[in-house]
This record gives sequence, C-alpha cells and structure tokens, in this order.
Amino acid sequence: LPRSVRIPLVATYQQGNLRLVLRAIRELRRRGLSITDEAIASGLAATQWPGRFEVVGDGPMIVLDGAHNPHAMRALVTEVKTFLPQRDERHLLFGVLADKDYAAMASILFPLFSRVTLTSSSSPRALPADSLAGIAAEMDVDYDLTGSVGEGLATARAWLRPDDALLIAGSLTVVREARALLLKEQPPAA
Repeated sequence: LPRSVRIPLVATYQQGNLRLVLRAIRELRRRGLSITDEAIASGLAATQWPGRFEVVGDGPMIVLDGAHNPHAMRALVTEVKTFLPQRDERHLLFGVLADKDYAAMASILFPLFSRVTLTSSSSPRALPADSLAGIAAEMDVDYDLTGSVGEGLATARAWLRPDDALLIAGSLTVVREARALLLKEQPPAA
C-alpha cells in the first residue's frame, strides 16, 4: 500500500472507513486482484462525501454535516471540538425529521454553540422548527426560529462575523437544501 496519500475527507470518524477500505484492498490483493498503489492513491485522493463534515465556506467557515441521530451527533461533537475551537463564535443551523430522537440530538449538540437557528426542510417528514423551540429554551440557548432552510441560512449568516463558524446539521434533507443554496452562490471554478 502507498506510504502516504492525500485524502480530502477531514473528519476523524472517517478514519475508520479508511481502515476498512485498506483492509478490503489488502484482502483483494491477497486473492490475486491487481490493484496498483497509484490506483489506490488516485482513488483515495478523489474521494468525496458531500454533506459529511464538508467545508463549503471560509471567512466565516461553513460546514455541512448530515449527522441525524444521537450516535452521529456524538461523533460530530468530536469534530466540532477538534476543527472549530479557534473560531470566535460557533453558530448552528439545525433541523430534523420528526421520526428522529431530536431531543437527544439537541441536548448533545446545542451546548457547543453560541447561537442556534432552528429550521425545517421541505421534506414532508420534517419536524416543524417551533417543536424545537421549547428544547432550546429549556437549555437556555439563544435561538432563532425560521420556516425554511433558505430563511434559516439567511438568518444564521446574518449573525456571522469573518472569524466565526456555522455548522449546518440535523438531517440529510436540511444539509442537502443548504448545500444547494450555498453552492449556487459560489462562482464557477476557473
């Protein structure tokens, strides 16, 4: 296997996935499949996982993560503490689906942020943002209530200063909608 490879995935929870991939490659090679080090390096360097601790903006930093259950939220907390500690303030845009354990997710994630913007995606399964307001109030979290991901994104960004960070999380549908809006704003690559 190659000695060093550049991998664009930054989250530490993705290291376990990488180890699994490398074990699978070793096993395939052991069974006679010819996989070159160059192919491995090229494949790993080209790996993308949209919406999984994906940095889509800097100054302020904007991160998308599709964590949508308590286990994934705990892994996300590690990433926030690792990659966003130096930011002046951390803001959260948060929306969930109604069938998820949103109270547990909020209790894990909300304390890390100076301000939380609550929102709902366009999914018919989305929890109305006002259902999260009581949880935020009980936790004494500063929050804003919005009716759509677009409105939530605009509201959250209005609070941001250049050295702040915004994490968008809670459901894959919220992340997908926010990602589409954010990427539409970016100029095309030269």
